[in-house]
Parts: sequence; structure tokens; C-alpha cells
Amino acid sequence: MKNYVSLSLLILVLFSSEVNAQYAGQGEFLRELVVRESGDIYTIDTEDGQMNLKDIEGSPFLTEEFKSGVIINNSKEKSKIKANLRYNIFYDQVEVKYENELKMDLVQTMVLKRVDIYEYLVEGKLFKLYFNDEIFFDGDSGYLEVLNSEDKKIVLFKKYYQNYISAKRASTTYQRDTPPQLITNFTYYISKDSGQTFSSIEADRWDILDSFENNEKEVMKDFIKSNKFKFRGTDKELENELKRTISYYNSL
Repeated sequence: MKNYVSLSLLILVLFSSEVNAQYAGQGEFLRELVVRESGDIYTIDTEDGQMNLKDIEGSPFLTEEFKSGVIINNSKEKSKIKANLRYNIFYDQVEVKYENELKMDLVQTMVLKRVDIYEYLVEGKLFKLYFNDEIFFDGDSGYLEVLNSEDKKIVLFKKYYQNYISAKRASTTYQRDTPPQLITNFTYYISKDSGQTFSSIEADRWDILDSFENNEKEVMKDFIKSNKFKFRGTDKELENELKRTISYYNSL
């Protein structure tokens, strides 16, 4: 039976600098969210210096609004709590919004420290912290969205990242200035050893087939053909075909 703890108690644990917990990453950097004017205005650090988000086209968040979520503690206590969460792609961090139990009129937004025993379920999307120097260039750990169960032959992951593009002045009178932008992208990864090692994978028929064992490639080729998967269309359609293909392979 799972134990349920208060959000305020968990916040104290996650934010205490004296917690005797194993933090993921030896040289881990903890970026603090910069909040101005009661959290209505945010700034981010870019190659152009500190920029106000209202001057940038695009958002650093997967979703601007906080979504219903669950904080899962995978320590031996196996506790979980419901919370309003959102994922900050730009800084690769999870934020929580909650009411202070001591000051009920005070709603706070905080950045959760990167502790490897915690998982975050944000509106049905599961984010977990993983170690990998090749994927995470700024350190040795980062968040991946887990797209299927981790006890399968192949586990499918999604890594979100953002590119900052500086503002550009129009080169002619017929053009307009282009504001600075945050462009969201993602890469799919698979793991055959429950998240110990990763390989990037393109949503392409031949790249996907190369991920399977030789003795099962023909079966998978027939599955893709019979379902008329083209691995084209919207991101959602493409991801659905990829997930269904991996799911079928795991069922063999």
C-alpha cells in the first residue's frame, strides 16, 4: 500500500540543502527559476544575455499552464502525491505550484531539485532523470519522457530540447525584423537495458527496423506494411505509429 505525504513536507525535502539524498550527477548544476513581479514575468539566460520572455517568440515550457500531476517517490517508502506541475524544457527542470499551508493566500512556484528517486507524471507524461554523458551535454543527467513500460525489451524515450535564435534585423525595407525565438525540438531514444544505455532513433521505417534483432526484422516489416505505417504526418501521428511498432515488437 502506497503512503501519501503532504506536498509541503515533500517540498521541504526537495528544497533542503541538508537533505542526505543521492543527487543524480556529480557535477550537477541547479538552475534556479528567476521570478519577477509575483511570478508574472520570467527571464532566461541566453547567449544574448538575460532576456525577458515577453520579448521572445515561443515558450520555455512544454505547456505554459501548470497541469495536474503526480510526484512519485521511488525510495523504499514508495509514496506519491498529487501536485500542479509543468516541465521547463529550456532549463530541463520540473516546477511545482502549490499553496503554502502556513499562508493559504500565498501561491508559490518552485523548481524541484534533480533527485534521482523522484519521477514526475505531468498530465499523463512521465518524466524521469537519467544518466548519460552523450545525451546531456551540460552535465551527466537530465529528464526524459518515458513512452512505454521500462520492463520491456525496448524502452522508448523522448528528449525535449530548445534552440535559442537571436533577433534579426530586416535586410531590406520589404522585410520585417525577426524577434528572438525559442524553438522546441525533440529526439527519440531507445534502450535495450532499462535505461542504462541509449541509442537515438529516427521515425523512419528503415532506421526502426535496424533497431530490431535480425530474426525478427521480417515479422516487423510485415507489421509495418500491414498497418500501412508511413511514419509521416503530424508529430502526434508519427509518434503513435512509432509507439505501436515498438509495442508490437515487445509483445513478440
